[in-house]
Amino acid sequence: MESAKAWRSQQAAILCADPDFQRYFGALSDTAATEKLRAHFSISSRRDLDLDGMAKRWDEFVAIYHLHRDRLR
Repeated sequence: MESAKAWRSQQAAILCADPDFQRYFGALSDTAATEKLRAHFSISSRRDLDLDGMAKRWDEFVAIYHLHRDRLR
């Protein structure tokens, strides 16, 4: 059951490596994006995004990013 929840941390890793997301988030690299993400969510690891209490915040954050990205296309 644990692996079923792990997709948010995996999604965060993929997004942090994406240059479009890095620009949106004001980061110059995947490492910087990861650090900003941890600070933004007050977490010590992207794995913390898989915790039940983080689901809604993460999903809203990603939805806003996708709206922004789609608007620019």
